[in-house]
This record gives sequence, C-alpha cells and structure tokens, in this order.
Amino acid sequence: GSNILDGAGTLAPGDVVIDVGTVAMSPNEKYFRLMAGQKQDECLTRAAIKNLKMYRDGISADLLAKFKKPPPEVPAEVLEWFCENYPA
Repeated sequence: GSNILDGAGTLAPGDVVIDVGTVAMSPNEKYFRLMAGQKQDECLTRAAIKNLKMYRDGISADLLAKFKKPPPEVPAEVLEWFCENYPA
C-alpha cells in the first residue's frame, strides 16, 4: 500500500484522470499545480489537500514514527498559501 505522503493517491470511482504529460512528478509538483489552479488527476488533488492539512495541523510524533524515512518537506510558500486559502 501507499502511505499518505507518497503523492500517488488512490483513484476513487468517478475520478477524472487526465494526462499532464509526465510519467512521474516531483514530490511538490501536486502542491504547485494546486496553487496555480492547474488541472491534475483528482487523486493527486485529494492527496495534496490531505497532506497539506496534516502539515498545517502538525504531524504527530506517533505518525512520524510509522514512516521508514522522514516525509518530504513542503515549501514554506506552499504551506502559507494553503493556510490562507484552506483555513482550518
């Protein structure tokens, strides 16, 4: 299975899947696409929002202990944008 921060997301029935012209993307590309309002697969949008909520609200030590390696850091400007546009 995939973990919450791997960026792969999970397709759900009814998801719209689009071709953005890449096979793989950098860990932060889904966040920058969300910020720019660019189209991306719905599962990536959900993963980006879920991950950013977790970073905004704070990642618990218990959750961090479940990872084999530390999750990728989210650029400060992305988290700032998210907090302004998706208030808790």
